[in-house]
This record gives sequence, C-alpha cells and structure tokens, in this order.
Amino acid sequence: MIFSILQVYEFNDLTIFWLLNAIWLGMFGIGGIISAYYFGKEEIWHQCTLAITAFFTGIFIFWSILFLNPCDFTSPQAAKLILRNGFKPGTGGIAGGGIYFALRPQDTKGKAHHEGVIFKCEVDVGSCKIMKKKEDKLTRRQLEEQGFDSVYFPANFMDVTLNRPEYVIYDPHRVKSIEKI
Repeated sequence: MIFSILQVYEFNDLTIFWLLNAIWLGMFGIGGIISAYYFGKEEIWHQCTLAITAFFTGIFIFWSILFLNPCDFTSPQAAKLILRNGFKPGTGGIAGGGIYFALRPQDTKGKAHHEGVIFKCEVDVGSCKIMKKKEDKLTRRQLEEQGFDSVYFPANFMDVTLNRPEYVIYDPHRVKSIEKI
C-alpha cells in the first residue's frame, strides 16, 4: 500500500470547534479590553489580553487544520519510481488493491511502512462510494459496475481499526499531479 496526500479540505467537528472558540474568545477579549480601558481595571485588562491571545491561537489552529497539507511517507527508492512512472495500485488493503490517499500528515501515521519522502498530490476522486466496513476483495471493475470511481472511508465510521479518513482510487490516471515535498 502506498499512502499519499489528497488536496481535499473538509470541515470536521474539531475544525468547527476551534473556529467557534476563536470567535467567542475574540469577542470576549475585544469587549473586555474596551471596558478595561474605560474603567481602568488592570486585572480585567490582563484577562482580556489573554483572551485575545487565545483568539489568535484558535484562528491559527483553525487555519492549520483546514489547510494542512497531508503527506505520504515512503522510501526514497519507491519515491524515485513513483516520480518516474506514477502511482501503481497495490495488491491489497481494506478496499482491495488500490492507491490509498490520506488527507493530512497525521492520517498516515501507523499506516505507511517507511518514513522519508513526502508527496503532495492532486487527485480526481470522481464519484466516491462511502464505505463503512472493510471490503478487502473489492476490485476496480466491481466498483465501476456499481457506478463509482473511488472509495471514501470516513473517520471513525468503520468496523476496522482505522480512525482516520482516507480515499482509495484504482485508476492511476486519476492522479493529476505528484509533487515531492
């Protein structure tokens, strides 16, 4: 199996939590600073500057979660072959022999067998079949007969030990660009 990245940005509960938290803390901090200045209360001023700091931290975390580039950790030898010949479907996995793509760097931890070269890819996933359980005998032909081009496993939504979302494609031509980072 090869784990790569996919330029897909999706909101999840953690992303929304950090955004809402940042907005709330920012409003509290700005209002508090104005009232602290008006009433001359130093302890309020200090608390509100902490809230403003938390606001910017929340915005930074939100931005990082939303636009973090996922990555692929693969051996240098395999990376050379991928750059020269493109990705090739594997021989097995939770959705059969395909090319597996993670959304974020942390999503590849515990899946990839090597650490080394990082790839950033642009992939046309086409019509995705959302899978909730392992189908390790699935083939490209079977998937196409069902009217799908790829598979999507949502996070924490399967009966396997995978807790992170991932896409699986079976046609290497769906990988539009490969960039070594």
